[in-house]
Amino acid sequence: AFTDIPAFCYSLGNKTKGIEVSFYDNAHFTGFPHKRIDEALNYAWLDRYPDPLITTEEFSCIFRGNIVAPHFSPFVYRFSHSGEYTFRLSAGGFAKCMPPELVIDGCSYDGEPVYLKKGESLPFFARYAKVSGEPFVKLQWTVPQANLGEAFSLEAEEAKNADVVIAVLGLGTEYESEGKDKTDLGLPEEQLSMLEKIYAVNKNIVLVVENGSALELTGTEELCCAVLEAWYPGDRGGDAIADILFGSVSPSGRLPLGFPANTSDLPPFDDYEMKNGRTYMYRKIKPLYDFGFGLSYTTFGYEIVSSAINGMQCEMEVKVTNTGNVAGKEVVQAYVKAPKGKLDKPAKELKAFAKTKSLEPGESQTLTLKWKTMDMASFDEKASAWLLDKGNYEFMAAASCADVKCSATQKVAKARIEKVHNAMAPQQKITVHPAVKR
Repeated sequence: AFTDIPAFCYSLGNKTKGIEVSFYDNAHFTGFPHKRIDEALNYAWLDRYPDPLITTEEFSCIFRGNIVAPHFSPFVYRFSHSGEYTFRLSAGGFAKCMPPELVIDGCSYDGEPVYLKKGESLPFFARYAKVSGEPFVKLQWTVPQANLGEAFSLEAEEAKNADVVIAVLGLGTEYESEGKDKTDLGLPEEQLSMLEKIYAVNKNIVLVVENGSALELTGTEELCCAVLEAWYPGDRGGDAIADILFGSVSPSGRLPLGFPANTSDLPPFDDYEMKNGRTYMYRKIKPLYDFGFGLSYTTFGYEIVSSAINGMQCEMEVKVTNTGNVAGKEVVQAYVKAPKGKLDKPAKELKAFAKTKSLEPGESQTLTLKWKTMDMASFDEKASAWLLDKGNYEFMAAASCADVKCSATQKVAKARIEKVHNAMAPQQKITVHPAVKR
């Protein structure tokens, strides 16, 4: 399959990374271009201009640089150092009479594989002219596949004598992106195979996962002493991960969604009825990791100091004490359980959350969590109104949706209804100006 060429595989020579791009304010590559250095040939301009100095609807670009066969580990990037590479220039928004052109090593590229040795540099030249539609252009390749069995054996051999193995696994645009459906929620099979081979020789594994959506980690987490969810962390992600793994800081993040124990626990893809288990508020099957879940290197005690419903605002004061041995921050989550009434209600709903400062062992901090009273209301579709039932509301201070530390009860003495304004209906009568002729 064709994949985007990583930025580290582009070069301008003399140890300069990237490509040279020339932008023209017309679709014919004429006039004086605006030149700059970019990381990679991968653009999707959509409704944006390609460059601040190019503000015409039609434009054209010339790309120059070198493609370098990588030096890196065959396992990490899943291809060998040397072998046959195939290239493709994907583009949109161009006229049929002016198709994109790709020149590799001085010849117009015809789709035939090119053999590259490890570290070998291949010069390329590409042209693209935008005429209409949504413009995008990117250079992609297919890469020689590695002997994964051999690669896994090398990884396992290196892991055998290590004190701890830090396995950084996860997904990427090859597995998840806009406009692409995932076939399953697990890690790629080759990654799991590698992890199992390492586990056979070294049980001290810390798993770092980088992904953009929920994963099914049942079975995988049993092979690991700890799991760190890093998401896609950005340029300083390595520093942040190292700070957590080596104890410079205590982790304090919380999951913004639950991780299912099994994909089969989820409702059908085309079932958007929330009450069928698509959210923590109605989930009947326990997930592997709950919404709001997250561990720390220390422990915390909770105490509700006060709670109240003051007119149109609710608040709850929670005292948090570091009861462990190292400094750390805690995220306090306020959930509310509404009384039974005319409408169906979720088991609980998150209404507010707040994070403490870094607390030393034995240190405490009181957080005030606030939310609007009508945030506890339920929507009545038939009446097109928000309905706040009277009765007892349970305020919960929790570390996750499933880990409630303490609770308090507050009473709403009188029900309240707020009609919803129909945004499609005019707010005032529309009159025709006398000057307007019918």
